[in-house]
Formats: sequence, structure tokens, C-alpha cells
Amino acid sequence: MDIAGQILLGLGVFFVGMRLVGDNLRHLSSRSFRSLVARSTASGARAAGLGFVFGALMQSATAVTFILVNMVGSGLITSRQALPVISWANVGLTAIGFVAGLNIHTLVLYLIGVAGLGIAFIKKPGFQLQAGVVLGIGLVLYGLQTIAAGAAPLHDFPWFDTLLNEAVHAPLLAFGAGVLMGFAVQSNTAAALIVIALAQANALTFSQASMVIYGTNLGTIAMRVLLSADLRGSALQLVRFEDLFCLVSGVLMVILYYVETGLQLPLVGALARTASDRIQIQLAIVFLLSNLLPALLLQPFLGTVHGWLNRRWPRGREEEEAAPRYLHSRALGDPVTALDLLMREHARLLRHAGEHLAVIQASAAAQHLDGETIHQAFTSLASQVGDFTNDLARSPLIATCTVRLRLAQNVASIIGYLEESARDFASAFVRLPAGSSGVAAPLAEGLAALWAAGVEATDTLNADVVARLREGTRRHGPTADQLQGCRAKIEGEGPVLAEFVDLASAYELIVWMLHRLATVLADASARAVVHTAAVPGERGERPGERGA
Repeated sequence: MDIAGQILLGLGVFFVGMRLVGDNLRHLSSRSFRSLVARSTASGARAAGLGFVFGALMQSATAVTFILVNMVGSGLITSRQALPVISWANVGLTAIGFVAGLNIHTLVLYLIGVAGLGIAFIKKPGFQLQAGVVLGIGLVLYGLQTIAAGAAPLHDFPWFDTLLNEAVHAPLLAFGAGVLMGFAVQSNTAAALIVIALAQANALTFSQASMVIYGTNLGTIAMRVLLSADLRGSALQLVRFEDLFCLVSGVLMVILYYVETGLQLPLVGALARTASDRIQIQLAIVFLLSNLLPALLLQPFLGTVHGWLNRRWPRGREEEEAAPRYLHSRALGDPVTALDLLMREHARLLRHAGEHLAVIQASAAAQHLDGETIHQAFTSLASQVGDFTNDLARSPLIATCTVRLRLAQNVASIIGYLEESARDFASAFVRLPAGSSGVAAPLAEGLAALWAAGVEATDTLNADVVARLREGTRRHGPTADQLQGCRAKIEGEGPVLAEFVDLASAYELIVWMLHRLATVLADASARAVVHTAAVPGERGERPGERGA
């Protein structure tokens, strides 16, 4: 096989293996990762350890970063807690460099064969994922061996030796090549492993390979810029921190390289050569140090760095709305308190869903929001409230107030439908012609007033507020008269518009669901009062009296 063909084969097998490892490990570990991070990020040391472990598992600091982006966006952790996880995930992903440097050709063949047979004949989903990881690792190592074998004959060509000799005197060119390689493959791990394989085949010297590795981190920034184009606030802070880490790594390692070569001080290169006489292991140590040293350098300054990130990309209002304000795991030990807090969070959900109406009224509070932003924040908060509700339902103590829990679940369901209907109403409203939208404006104002009453009733469970909401939304009440009056005005101007038909349908559905919400809240208010009376002294106030 010619040199180009063998190197191309090795690259193809290598990248297929990297994809298998990454995809299967993310399916296997992302849920565990989320759970562990949510529990352990209060401690910087534990967060760093988690980052190292999952960086080694996922083999991509970018993948870890974007999992954390989702967790921060969901309010499970803060952006400050995520920083050490990201920093040390970069250190963890270097572990595969040492595996690739071992002389395990026969073992690699067995790994590929056994994993491939397992995938073919054992159809259990969990086993398929595990076998996919093993097969991917085997293909990565086999691909690297194939690249090394294909590149080995390059030294037989005089032009190649001449090129290497010229490149020795231009280390920044090697660094630039690393940046380009990292950009091309969008993985500093993959780029570093390819460099190690080429050096093993004597296609690169130790110094050249080191400088190429130093540049690979910078090359991965471009893809993250594209992936983070729609991110804001804390989520963007995490991506920019990963970019900062890569920048610090590149600058720091180039400075150390020139200090070592110019002043003849024993630094990174000397340590790697002392640790092993095999260039594969030497470069694996270089790869490790290029991520370990920036992690150690940044660790004492993470608070300062976070402050700068927070000033540069501050949290937006919509991000704050997407995070729970009242729910916390400690409340699960007291179901009565947990249910009170749950209803308050439901009120926040309802208030946030009502911003669809505020947008079409050009409310100052909603001037920076749009329907999609509101929906995303609502969905994120609703998901977390749902998770808390499920945890509460599994609590052994909840048996004392199962009816209240069921009512709270009904409230959550109604709020979900209300948000969907509010989106439909807002969509139909903006499609109305200018003249008709002016006539329909009182409908939006009337709904906003009813919505505010619904939020207050959900938040306080006050019996009087709930009663007013029921009265205001009854079938033949003032809301029905308002709709009929609006319809008559529009019909007087010409044919009934299809947009108005959609608007009227959404209006009637919202009013009906608010009435249904009031009915459920009336029951919830009565249950809360009865339960509080049965447990004297447990509350400083009766839930039914809040806001009275």
C-alpha cells in the first residue's frame, strides 16, 4: 500500500473510532454526569475531580462544556460552579495520549474483533453502547498505528529530511500548523494523537511535535464560536471560559518553550525526556502538561475570572426567569412546605407564560423579549418544576398530602396549556391588519387582567382572589360580552378575518382554562387550610391567608 493511501486509511479509521467513542460515551455518561455535577459542584476539589473523570470519558472538553451550558441554563448549577469542571475536563482528556503510546498492537486487534462480534450478536441497548465504546477505542488505536506505519517511510525521501531541517528553525510555523490542524479536525485530542503518531514514525521531531500540540487547543475555538452564536448570559460565559483556557494554554506553553530553548532551563521538554525515552510517552506528557499547567494557573483566579465573564456577558432577565426561585432539594423532607413552594413556582410559571400577552401590548417589562425566548424559558422552568414534583411524589412522607400533590399536578398541566394558548393568541394578534388589531386590543388587555388575577390566586391560594377569578371567567360573564362586542365591531368593517377567528378561539380557550384553574385552586386552597389546621404551629401563616 502506498504511503498516502495508508495514512488516509489510518485517518479514516481513527476518526470513525473517535466518533464511536464520543457518541456512545455521551449516551452512557451524560445523565450520570448531570446528576454528579448537580450534587458535587459546591466543592471546588470535587468539581475538578468530576471534570477530570468526565473529560477522560467523553474525550471532548467542548462536549462537557455544552452539557454544563444546558445545566446552567436549567438552573441546576451556577456558571461559577461549572468553571473548575471545564478547566479539569481539559486535563482529563489527555489520558488517552498515554494509552495510545503503549505497545498494544495485538490487544487492539482483539478489542476490535470482540467488540464487533458483541455488537453484531448481542442486542441489549446498554451492552451495545458499551461495546461501541470499546470498538471505538480499538479503532482509534488501530488508526494511529496505521498512520505511524504509513508515515515511517517518509524519512527515505531526501525532500522530507530537508523540510524537517528547515522547520527546526521556525518553531512558530509548527505552532501555526497545530492551530490549523485543531481547526480542521475540531478536536485537540484527535490532533494531538495524530501528531504523536507522526512523531512515532519519525515524521516529526520532538520539538516540532510539541509546538504543533501547543497550537491544537487554539484551533478548536472557531467551532465553539459557531456553536455558541445563539447563547447569552451564563451559558456564553462557560463557552468563553473554555476559549480563554485554550488561549492561556497556547500562550503559556509557547513562552515556556522559548524560555527553555533560549535560556537552556530544564522545563517541559526536559521533564518529558527524563520521564521516558519513548517519544510517544514524551509527547503524551507534553500534551498533559499543556492542559495541566493552565488548569493549575487558573485555579486560584477562577473567582476573578468569573467576575470578568459576568461583567462581559451578564445574565439576562429571561435567564433568571428560567431558573427556579423557591424549589430546593431540602424542601423534599417537609412535603407541606414543598407543596407551598411548588405553588409559588407554579405562579412564576404562569406569570412568565403571560409575557406572551405583555409582548403584544408592547409592555416595557417585555420589550427585550420575543415569543420564542419566552417559550424556551418557560419550557426550561417547567421541566425543573416537573422534576421536583416527581421527586416529591416519590417521597415516603408525601402520603399525608397526596390530594394536594395531585391538585398541584393539575395546576401544572393547566398552566402548560395556558402557555400554548397564549402563544396562539399572540401569534393571531400580530397577524391582524392594523385597523382590526386596534379593535382587538381590549381583548388583550382584558386577558392580561385575568392572567394577573390567575397569578395572584396561584401564588397566594387566597380564597377571595380565587373566587374573583372564577367570577371573572364564568361562561356568560363579562369576558364573553367583551368578545361579542369586539366581534360585532370587526364584522361591521367587512368579512370576518381568518386571523380574528383564530384570535377569538384562543381567547375563549384561555378564559375557559383560567376558569378551570380557578376551580382547581379553590380545592387546593381549601385543602391547604384544612391541612394547616390539622398541624398547628407548623406554619406562621395559613396558605389560604397569604396575600389577604
